[in-house]
Amino acid sequence: RVNGREISPRALARLVSRVRSKEEALLREQRIDHRLTFFELVTACAFLHFSETRVQIAVTEVGLGGRLDATNIVSPRACVITGISYDHQNLLGKTLGAIAREKAGIVKPGVPVVSGCTQPDAIRVLRKQADRAGAPILEIDRQCAIRITGKRQGHYSMDFETPRSIYRNLRLSLAGRFQARNAALAIAAVE
Repeated sequence: RVNGREISPRALARLVSRVRSKEEALLREQRIDHRLTFFELVTACAFLHFSETRVQIAVTEVGLGGRLDATNIVSPRACVITGISYDHQNLLGKTLGAIAREKAGIVKPGVPVVSGCTQPDAIRVLRKQADRAGAPILEIDRQCAIRITGKRQGHYSMDFETPRSIYRNLRLSLAGRFQARNAALAIAAVE
C-alpha cells in the first residue's frame, strides 16, 4: 500500500515480471544459487513499488525473525521489536534468548530501537545488541506509561507518556486492549 491504496493487480503483475526477469538473469550469471521464496519475491516487488512511487517513509514488517529476513536490507530510521515469545522455534531457536538474538538482528548502528519486550531474557539480549550497535533503546514498559482511559464497543482510548511528550485521550481505531501497546510502540517509533 502507498498512501493507504493497495497496488493494482496490473501494476503488481508488472513488478512480478520485472523481479522474475532479474531473478532469471542472476541465476544464469550464478550470482544467486536458488529461486526467490514467495516472501522474498513479494518483498522485492514492494521495495520496487516504493521506489517507483517515491515513498518517503515506509513501514516495513519483518516476515520471520529478523537477522536473515528479506526485509533486513533496509536502512531504517527506527527499529521496533514488539515482543519476543516462543514462535518459529524450529527456525529461530528453542529459548527466548536465542529467538531474541534473531529478532535483534534488525538493530542497526546508531538507529533508535523501540522495544515492547517483557521477557527478562529477551530484554537482556536486546539491550546488549543495542549497546553493541550504539543504538539508543526505548523500552515502553520502563520509560513510558500507558493508561487506559476508556472502552467503547471493544475500542479503547488511552493516554500515553513518553520521555518527550504526553498524548491524551487517544482513541484507537482497532479493537482490543492489546492495541494500546501497538499504538504506544508506533508513537514511540515516530518520535
